[in-house]
Amino acid sequence: MKRADCHPDRVHEARGSCHTCYSRARYAANPEKGRARRAAYRAANPDKVRAYNAAWKVAHPEERAAQNAKRRHTGSGGSYTTAEWRDKIALHAGCCIYCGRSDRPLTADHNVPLSRGGSNDILNILPSCGPCNYRKGAKTAREYIALQATAL
Repeated sequence: MKRADCHPDRVHEARGSCHTCYSRARYAANPEKGRARRAAYRAANPDKVRAYNAAWKVAHPEERAAQNAKRRHTGSGGSYTTAEWRDKIALHAGCCIYCGRSDRPLTADHNVPLSRGGSNDILNILPSCGPCNYRKGAKTAREYIALQATAL
C-alpha cells in the first residue's frame, strides 16, 4: 500500500491518488459519461435516491432553504450565502425584526419585496418569523412597521 499523492493521509494501492480525486478527474475528463451513469443509477434506484434526498434535507435545513430561495428568486438580482444569513441572524440576536420573538424559526424577509423591485441581496434581507413574514406580504418593512404601530 502506498500513500496517495493528493492527500498524504489517505492510502491507495494502484492509482497514486485517493478515490475522491480519481473520481473527480475521471468526471472532468468525460462529464457526459458521468451524467449518464448517475442518471442510470437514479432510474434504477428511485427509492434509494428518494430516501437519501429526504435524509439530506433533514440534515441540512439551512442549505435547503437557501436552495429554495435561490430557485424562487432567480432573475431578481443579488444573492447571499448561508454564512451571510447566519451573520444577519446574529446581528439581530436571533430575533424577528418585527415582533422580537426568538422562539420561532426565522425566515428571510425582503425589506423591499421582490414583487416591488427589491433584490435578493443580503442588504435587502431581514430575519423575520414566519407569521410576521406572511402578514407583511408585499409591503416594505417600513410600511409593515407603520401598520403594526397603528394596529396597537
